[in-house]
Amino acid sequence: TTTTTTTIPPHIRREADGAKLLLVTLLSNKIRREYLRLVSAPEHAFLARRVYEELVSALLILGGFDADNGNGNASNGGDVKSLLGACCSAAVAVAVRSPGVMAMQQIPPHPQLRMQQTILRGAPSNQGIIELVQSCKASIAAHLGVPLPPQRPTPTVIANSFAPNVALRLLGHIPEEVQSRTDWTCADMDAVLQIPSADHRAGAGGSAANAALETIHLALTGYASIGVTDGASASPSLESRDEWLCESLKTLSKWTEGCKAITLSQLHETLSATPTTSPPNDINNRVPPSLLTQLLSLLSAQSHQKQWSTALHAQNSLIHSSRALAAAISNTGDYGTSSRRAAASLLLSSLPPPVEFLRHPLSLSQSQHWEDAIVALSDLAATLAREEMDDVATCRMVGSTDLVELLLSLQSHPVHAVAVPVLEAWLTLQDVPTSERHPDLASPLYGRLVEVILKRVAYPPSFVSWEEELDVDEADFEEMRRLATDVLVGA
Repeated sequence: TTTTTTTIPPHIRREADGAKLLLVTLLSNKIRREYLRLVSAPEHAFLARRVYEELVSALLILGGFDADNGNGNASNGGDVKSLLGACCSAAVAVAVRSPGVMAMQQIPPHPQLRMQQTILRGAPSNQGIIELVQSCKASIAAHLGVPLPPQRPTPTVIANSFAPNVALRLLGHIPEEVQSRTDWTCADMDAVLQIPSADHRAGAGGSAANAALETIHLALTGYASIGVTDGASASPSLESRDEWLCESLKTLSKWTEGCKAITLSQLHETLSATPTTSPPNDINNRVPPSLLTQLLSLLSAQSHQKQWSTALHAQNSLIHSSRALAAAISNTGDYGTSSRRAAASLLLSSLPPPVEFLRHPLSLSQSQHWEDAIVALSDLAATLAREEMDDVATCRMVGSTDLVELLLSLQSHPVHAVAVPVLEAWLTLQDVPTSERHPDLASPLYGRLVEVILKRVAYPPSFVSWEEELDVDEADFEEMRRLATDVLVGA
């Protein structure tokens, strides 16, 4: 993966890169099956280290190619992004199965990987994950020129500096790879992402989940404050900045979906851990907004001020932001706390103008026909209503009625995947006794809701048979009728 040849015909390069991708994919599968046995046998310790060394070496080189070539389809041949993704997956598969990923020294100009020491016996089961997260954080901080608080030198910390695109992708693979451990229970999977590292008291970063959130926050704050640079004076292209933002949001969504410990409160309280005594620039000398505030700005009228390089980046930012926030709302480990109520209140109160949380991106997505974004935004709106129904039903929080009106409009949306998630919100509302609801959320609301649903479950006026029907999918239609039954019965 590390050799560039310009004289080989393009079709030969494509075949070679396809072969590399297949080999790395097969290696990933073999790691998942056999690495635990390999790493636990002293006689195979050297081979276990070599596997990781080769993957790191490939990531260091491929990260540079991907950053240089933008879309990954440049003259060096092949789809660099696909090969990079496969190498990231394989490297994370090692980290998740290692009792302490082998420590590396700083990579010299021509990568010569050297080991500081062998695998540490008795390291905690999540040590390999924490080391990789810390390495990703250090790589992004170095790229942005942000000094991190000093930590006690330890041979269990990876010292390599990955390209930021590589660091974000490595970070994003971790939750899914943890869930691939068939030898772990669900409790084990939650624990390895939530328990602190062995060196937590020495300032090594706490749990993997906390370190991951800090890293993503650093990436988003760096994007917003100083953009993506190579550490020199060169300015990044608008497209590379948008790639950075979307990759950061995608990584956040993977962590909120894969780690129950990342709650709405935690997004609201996550602030930068960078020092304020560093050289003068925005990211180091002002308090950056929380992750929740940054997501809110992307999902409200504030995003109208953003200039996007492509429509695809604009759409992806809405999709990943919505999924990340919906998953955090669904993680209810903080339910009933004052911090969660404060975060929910912030979201609900942002629905009316001028902020127009959810409303503005929905309007934009409708005008641009971004169906995937509309589906993600609908799921977010329904999730917010469902999980915060105790306050929404009583309309104690500003914006509650705005959310209900938004759900009614989404319920009547012609796209099946947009309307279906909203049905669950009405069922949750029905669990609240009418005597405890705001008067407007009893008979007046359900009179309108029944009318909307009956229109959705009625056969099209021109319907003759499903063989001749072109506008409505039979499976979607039957599913809507089935799911709407409980709502209509309760109404």
